[in-house]
Parts: sequence; C-alpha cells; structure tokens
Amino acid sequence: MLHRAWLPVLLSALLTAQASLASETAPQIPEEEYTLERCLLLALECSASMDESRELVVAAGERVGAASAARLPRLDAGAHYRYASEVMEHRIEMPGLGGIDLRFGDGHQTDINLGISFPLYTGGRVGRIQEAEEAGLLAARFREAATARELFRDVRRAYFEVLGREAQLEVVNLGIRRLERRLESLRGARVQESATEEDVLRVRSRLLEAEQSRHRAEAGLEASSLQLGRLIGQVEKAIRPLGDLKISLMADLDSEDLAPSQALQRPELLALGEDIHRQSKLAESAASALRPSLYGDLRGHYGRPGVDLLENEWMGYATAGLTLNWTLWDGGAGKHERGQFSAQARRLEARREETTRAIRTARASASALLESSRRELENSNERVRVEAAILEKVSHRLQLAQASENELLDAQDDLNKAEQDRVLALIQLRKAEAELLWTLGL
Repeated sequence: MLHRAWLPVLLSALLTAQASLASETAPQIPEEEYTLERCLLLALECSASMDESRELVVAAGERVGAASAARLPRLDAGAHYRYASEVMEHRIEMPGLGGIDLRFGDGHQTDINLGISFPLYTGGRVGRIQEAEEAGLLAARFREAATARELFRDVRRAYFEVLGREAQLEVVNLGIRRLERRLESLRGARVQESATEEDVLRVRSRLLEAEQSRHRAEAGLEASSLQLGRLIGQVEKAIRPLGDLKISLMADLDSEDLAPSQALQRPELLALGEDIHRQSKLAESAASALRPSLYGDLRGHYGRPGVDLLENEWMGYATAGLTLNWTLWDGGAGKHERGQFSAQARRLEARREETTRAIRTARASASALLESSRRELENSNERVRVEAAILEKVSHRLQLAQASENELLDAQDDLNKAEQDRVLALIQLRKAEAELLWTLGL
C-alpha cells in the first residue's frame, strides 16, 4: 500500500490526466471532428455522473472547512434582559429620627455583549475530526478520478463500436458493389445468350440478401452513434467519430504502465483506503470524548448588571473566564460510538480486499481476452488473404469455363464474411484494450 504522503501526488496525476485533454488537444480539434480525445473531453464536461462526483468533492471540502473552523476563536454577540419582581429591601431604625427604608436595585437586569470564545484544549477530539474529514476529501477526489476512468472506458468502447459499425457497413457495401457488377455482367451475357436467366436470378437473390444486411448494418451504426452521442452530451444526435479502427489504444504505453502493481493503484482502492483512515480517526475522536476540555472566553459588556445595587445605572465592563468540562461517566456512549467506527473500518477493509480480488480477476480476464482477440485478428487477416486468393482463382476458372456461377458467388460470400469477421475481431480487440486500461486505472 502506498504511503499516505504520496497520495496527493498520485491523485494529482490521476486528475490532471483528464485536464490535459483540454489544454493540449482541444484547441487543435475542429468543432465537428469527433476524435477520441475530443470525445473524452466532452464526456468529462457533460457527464452527470462527473457532476455528481464533483459536488461530492465540494461537500467533502466544506466538511474539512467546518472541522478546521472548530479550532479557531469564535466571535459572537449577545444580549439579555431579566426582571425580578422582588428586590432586597432593608429598613434602618434611627432612635429619635424614625426609620429609613433602603431598596437595593429596581429588579431590571440588562446586558449587551460582544466577545471571543476559543478552545484551549479538547483532548484531541477536534484535531482527529479534522484529520478524518481531510481523509474523506481525499476519498471523494479519488472517487471522482474513478468515475472519470469508468467514463473513459465507456466512451472508448462506444467510440470503437461506431468505427467498427462503419467498417462493417463499408464491407457490406463492397460486397454489394461486387454483386452489382456481377449482375450487370450477367445481364449483358444473357442478351448474348451466354448466361441463363437462372444465373441472373441467383445473383439478384444474393444482392437482395446483401441489401438486407446493409439495412441491419445501418440500423446498428445509428444505434451505436446515438449511444456515443449520449455519452458526450449530444443527446439524440448520431455522432460519426474521426479515427482509425486499426490504431491500438495501447500504442503509447510502456511496460511500467502494464506492470501488475499498477492495478493496485486504482482510484477505487485508494478511495477505500482513505475511507478506512477516516473511520479510524473518527474512532480516535470518540475515544477523546472522556478527556477534559478547556475553553476560554473574553467579552465586553454594556448594560445594567446590578453591580451598583443602589442605583443600577448603565455601565460598560469586561469579563474573562475559563470553562472546564470533564465527562467522568457517559453510560458507555463513547465506547459504543468508538466500536461503531471501528466496525465500519473493518467493513471497509473487507470491501477493499474483495475489490482488490475483483480487480485482479478483471485484469487477468482482460489480459486473456486481449491476447485471444489478437490471435483471432491474426487468424482473420490470414483468412481474408486466403479467401481473396480463392476468389481470384475461381474468377480465373470461370473465365475458362471451368467453374460455375454458384462457385463464384460462394467465393464472393466467403470473402465478404471473412472481411466482416475481421472487423468484428478488430472491434473485440479495441474493447478488450479499453477494458484492460480500465483495470489499470488509465
């Protein structure tokens, strides 16, 4: 586990990765060119989940501010008025002169004051709470980074899904053009009676089937384009990205980025570590509740305090005081509160362990899927080359009247199917790369 002193540095690296998209690439991208970098930037700006994460960071920062303010002096003003219906009276008897009645005060007591109160010692409770909220702020920031990484994964997958759908549509259109050229050639041959009507109808049937495939491909492209538009804030707008399906997402990564230890620096795990630290500090704060606390108070007054018992005139005066509070027994409330925070810390430890296992498993699975997809793409490329060679040989034999029309159509279908399967393999490979990058927190 990383030392906590390095956590802000790592957090800064995670968060500035997304900010660099805006500073480096956005000014160079034309408005309507949706490159992968621009799609990622727009997603960060428009995502409601990112807005929620940012507000959670703001709320955590406010809690830190509130905890810090508890250690500072507090300035407050106050006033009070009280009337007592009875006051002290005394009669003094004087021989030969009668008696004198003395009345001390008039029953009115009024005070207006302005003062400063400040904590002198709190048993460590306030400091532990501040440390706990600072850990909570770090956790919120790591979760913001984790949300960004999940968004990156979704955008990358959707981006290459659209590119793949476009490539599929191009392959289908290529097959249609082959069939259209073949149909035109057969119609000319039919006029010269060197081809039969059955040959023409057979190609026409294949062409209709290919056009049905094109309609399905167009519908799939529209759906995936709308999904990409939703992710980047362009709701109900079909986005056609600018990019190359053949360019790997991992082209710029080195061996250090793919090291097994990299998976343990995922922001989700770092956030859970800060949550555990927060609960530990709250438990320490609860343990401090039975320690004494000492507060000071300096205050200026203006009022009728009853100091002059005879006249009770308005006057200005000052007070200074110390308040000591020491809870000797609380019925076990502090112990139970401390136990609650400790249990929460153990629960988060268990969640972190389970999340670590899930991430390790996800990374192993993504690595295996990536390797499988690479092999599948190699096989698909070889298959396309083989099917193209077969089509060329069948076309040559057809010119020599040594092959049938059905053989040519089957060879064209096989090549078209191989080309579509190669596109599917490319899509699967890019999605596997996006998944692996997510397991690494990239």
